[in-house]
Amino acid sequence: MKFILSNYTTPILLRTNESSCNCSTFIENGKRYLISRNVSYSIVKDKSFLYDGKWHTKNFLYEIKDNYDLSFIKELETINGSNNCRFFGYEDIRTINWNNQNYFLCTKVHGNDDTGTMCIGEIKNCSLTNIKELKTQNRREKNWAPIENEPFNALYSQDKKINLNDVKLYSLSNDFKASGSTPVIKFNSYNLAIVHIRNKNVYQHYFVLYDCDYKIIKVSEPFSFFGNNTEFCCDMKFNNNVLEIFMSVNDGISYVFRLPETMIFEIFENKLTNSVCNNDIFEKFFEDAVKIQAWNVAAVQALAVNKKENLETAIEINHEKTTLNLQHKKEIQRVLLTKYYS
Repeated sequence: MKFILSNYTTPILLRTNESSCNCSTFIENGKRYLISRNVSYSIVKDKSFLYDGKWHTKNFLYEIKDNYDLSFIKELETINGSNNCRFFGYEDIRTINWNNQNYFLCTKVHGNDDTGTMCIGEIKNCSLTNIKELKTQNRREKNWAPIENEPFNALYSQDKKINLNDVKLYSLSNDFKASGSTPVIKFNSYNLAIVHIRNKNVYQHYFVLYDCDYKIIKVSEPFSFFGNNTEFCCDMKFNNNVLEIFMSVNDGISYVFRLPETMIFEIFENKLTNSVCNNDIFEKFFEDAVKIQAWNVAAVQALAVNKKENLETAIEINHEKTTLNLQHKKEIQRVLLTKYYS
């Protein structure tokens, strides 16, 4: 990685009522809202721990107050089905405003074979409505990036654009091969997005600048948010001339990064090159998981920490507060105790 974004701007922890990832935001009736995805597993260093033997996704709605304080509103309705279906629920919701109406794109995974399609729907009265499925010939659809400047169009990948009304693909002849992360948003007379490449379970991110025809003008150096392997972002929007990026680590803890316009120019001028990693990132992830009382996430993150006080807290959390299945609970406790007494 050429640079780590947290070396240049301080991330703000999103204090949800549960573990959260892949958040997105929208404005309705003058109020700002956040959709937070919650999953039934935790990840640390590419290893996952399932809580209760069931894969699921839930989505929760919060109002964003001053200083990014979050006020819980409700759980959003999701897909119902058997417990055997992997990742039930709408995944990776991306929000966009088209013609003064809020819309969202998301992934719908059908079953254990991991096939999936994209869905589009409207957000009205803080609910997901008028949802329809969008199918192409591919076995699995993910990471379509809605385009702010073009209603009902999305980047299907960096070399194609898709019309969501008739689900037709149009070639853009871009050579850069990457998957969509954030929506494509207006930036001066250009268009801006973050995309990602997943290489051996490591997420590598790029800022991309497009012209009005969505041909790529400039791709930034690869970057990481914290220097962690599992990082993902679904939302990026301007708020009072500050670029806000909502991202998560290890599918369990979410943050917002705030970038002034000057930093965007510095990124594309390749002026951010300090890739020194913070060796205490897992201590931070553990402590932040404790702050939001995401006990399962905290216990798993503690597997990578070394501070005695953190290990002592994690041992207590894993024993008294986690809902992990017994096998995982025992495995985590064994590692924590070994590290604590070593």
